[in-house]
Amino acid sequence: MSTASWPAPASLASRLRERWRNAALDNLILEAENAIGTGTSSRNSEVIHAGIYYPAGSQKARLCVAGREQLYRYCEERAVPHARCGKLIVATDAEQEPALASILANASACGAGDLTPLTAAEARALEPKLRCTAAALLSPATGIIDSHALMLALRGDVEEHGGTQPQHPHRLRPHRGWAHRSRHGRQHQRRAL
Repeated sequence: MSTASWPAPASLASRLRERWRNAALDNLILEAENAIGTGTSSRNSEVIHAGIYYPAGSQKARLCVAGREQLYRYCEERAVPHARCGKLIVATDAEQEPALASILANASACGAGDLTPLTAAEARALEPKLRCTAAALLSPATGIIDSHALMLALRGDVEEHGGTQPQHPHRLRPHRGWAHRSRHGRQHQRRAL
């Protein structure tokens, strides 16, 4: 059971259900709001990050690089709208060029090293209104995603594996245990962990 905001609990619940497919477990996702994705997730930037800025060797860097590839695969499998549209990282003057070199080196050390150095003219060819007087980097692994479609796909995975999300979770009292009737009419009673 998770009380965090979507999509993390849905993804976690889906993975747990897959892992323990034969176990007699119920997944119950508690959302603070009455519908998925209306809390923190509704303010998601909808960016699929490439993992280029995290410190090399850090857990954040490893998880971001691995997670973005898993997310792209999941989106393809579930027809979640997304685009691997890339991103330009731009130096607007010559003094900023060393920062680009540092970003390029860090991205390579993090395993997100598919950045491509561009001249100012090459960057402007991709984005004509760009103010780029020096150089740029192209990050082709950066993307965008429809976060609400992702949350619906994750909820579908949870429900497909027998999980549920109650409509009014504030009526549950996890510190005393809880009771919930699923959409199939089955009564669930468990003690909170």
